[in-house]
Amino acid sequence: MLEELFSRFKIGPVEIRNRIVMPPMVTSLANESGGVTQRMIDYYSERAKGGVGLIIVEAAYVREEDREFGRLGIENPQLRVGLSELAESIQEQGAGASRTCEEFQSCGLPFFPIGDCLQVRDIGAAIQEGFRIAGEI
Repeated sequence: MLEELFSRFKIGPVEIRNRIVMPPMVTSLANESGGVTQRMIDYYSERAKGGVGLIIVEAAYVREEDREFGRLGIENPQLRVGLSELAESIQEQGAGASRTCEEFQSCGLPFFPIGDCLQVRDIGAAIQEGFRIAGEI
């Protein structure tokens, strides 16, 4: 059964190297304007390097009034450069990168620079499949 845990599979249109998914967790590693920092890139890159198949990056605020110190932001197009660097660093280590947003209507947007979109329902189905496999072990 463990071989299934480490086998490649698809979430929607995206193929993932294994079924290990890192859920979104707030790290408070963003800078004061909500931008990606080198420390944040290193944090996620190390987890990808360690073998995680898919990393769902922490929740990001989408409105300026929701900004808090250390929280990742996506409300400003200038922040996309850092998000692209973050996604690239995760992907360079062989993991998939996705993100979540605090506002429901923003969920399911592609995480730059991934062209394919991971829908919330696809991720949920993959997690349910993981629980099924774990129950058989």
